[in-house]
Amino acid sequence: FGKRDEFRSSSILSRIAVRADGKQAAAVGDDIAIVDVDSGKTVKRLKGNDSRAVGARYPADGRRLVLQLGNSGLAVLDIATDKVT
Repeated sequence: FGKRDEFRSSSILSRIAVRADGKQAAAVGDDIAIVDVDSGKTVKRLKGNDSRAVGARYPADGRRLVLQLGNSGLAVLDIATDKVT
């Protein structure tokens, strides 16, 4: 793996995304897990539905997570409210 800054600057979506401040990471697949990087503890887990997430990326504000869905669609998860649009 490269340096954290190199990973965050990548333009592609990845199954693991790191927030710009490096304090939070998200792992996607059948479920979505939001992890506190310092403690390693899962702070939020969202169960998947029919559209499995195959990639993710935090926008610069770090409050949302852009999800690439297996059906070729995109969705945006508001991390505070768990609302997906």
